[in-house]
Amino acid sequence: MSDELEVAGLASVGALESSGQSGDGEQCANCEAPLDGDYCRLCGQRHADMHRPIWTLIGEGLSDSFALDGRIARTLPAIFWRPGKVTRSYLDGQRARFVPPFRLFLLSSLLFFATMFGIGDQLGWTDSLRIQPTEDGGWHLVVADGEVPEENRPSFLRADNSLDLELLRAELADEAEVEIGTEEYAALEASVEQIARVYSNQGAFLRTVEVWLPRLSLLLLPVFALALTLLYVWRRQIYVYDHLVTTLHFQSWFYLASAATMWVAFLITPWAYAVLGLAMPVYVFHMLRRVYGDGWFMASGRTVSLLFQALIALVLLVAGVSMIGAAEVAGPDMLQPG
Repeated sequence: MSDELEVAGLASVGALESSGQSGDGEQCANCEAPLDGDYCRLCGQRHADMHRPIWTLIGEGLSDSFALDGRIARTLPAIFWRPGKVTRSYLDGQRARFVPPFRLFLLSSLLFFATMFGIGDQLGWTDSLRIQPTEDGGWHLVVADGEVPEENRPSFLRADNSLDLELLRAELADEAEVEIGTEEYAALEASVEQIARVYSNQGAFLRTVEVWLPRLSLLLLPVFALALTLLYVWRRQIYVYDHLVTTLHFQSWFYLASAATMWVAFLITPWAYAVLGLAMPVYVFHMLRRVYGDGWFMASGRTVSLLFQALIALVLLVAGVSMIGAAEVAGPDMLQPG
């Protein structure tokens, strides 16, 4: 998981903002105006002493977020069980009672990726995921412990799951004489060399994916917000800000629900994933009705459109992360066109 996400998660719970001391009688460190309370009346900066033990900072941050204002206790139940309620209230001006949308998103994404990678390590995904060639010359990603069954093993895949590159090149040469030209064959052979390097270093490839996936997943925010903007382009009383808040709350729900689903699937039953798949369109449907006031017909159509666009964005995200991971393992020339 990226270090940037961990730092953002720590900051989001307030651990880097709490002061624990009143600023009465002192000067603002930013504009030097006299302080009357914890905040400067001129520039708004909070009086905070960061030179304290780290556990004190973390404890005060958790206290701010969970105990003192109780905003998370009002936010999470509504996010889970009343789709769009928090978003509609926030857009109507009732902001102080809820966790700020971006802070909630950071906390949710941190929990999601920590859960996904943590459970993945427990299940041995990094060690058991395999990029395997198929008999028709394609490749697929599978969970495979031990050897590939004899009946499913291509001729160029050895019993220990390693590639016989000489045999693979020979098969490519035979096909090249009939189906492709010299230039196309050279490009194909170079691609095979790169794929072989990735195949031989799959652990490093998956660790690279763990680093880049949280980073690039942030791109889903503007993509989903843009999709909402296009769907409601004729509603001039709705602004891009409204769509962004809706997106932050929806993705926060998705991350939290997915994290909970992974734990249930890990500890109890994998059928939990089916429940999440069924819950998602229901959640989006009711979210659109409550936030935007859509009728049943329009909400249904927009739900289908949003989920379809989200699926495309997710596929592109996975493809992009895979390309970056493969490029770091096989070399940057893998991203260059043939």
